[in-house]
Amino acid sequence: MWFNHNKAYYKYLWWGHLNNKTNNDYFALGALGQVLYVSPENNTLAIRLGRKWGVMDWWATILYKLINSLT
Repeated sequence: MWFNHNKAYYKYLWWGHLNNKTNNDYFALGALGQVLYVSPENNTLAIRLGRKWGVMDWWATILYKLINSLT
């Protein structure tokens, strides 16, 4: 899971993931499982609009893998 990873951090209401020395992905978690995921390195934004909480821990990882599979 993303929050157990040693490259994860939380700052200014955003969760982050250190990809390398210069670029970080970051995301925000909203109500009912909404997720906003930003990948500056890939010039990509991914949004999940939720109607239920579901398993929130999965969405950051799913969106990360989706973005990296498309680029």
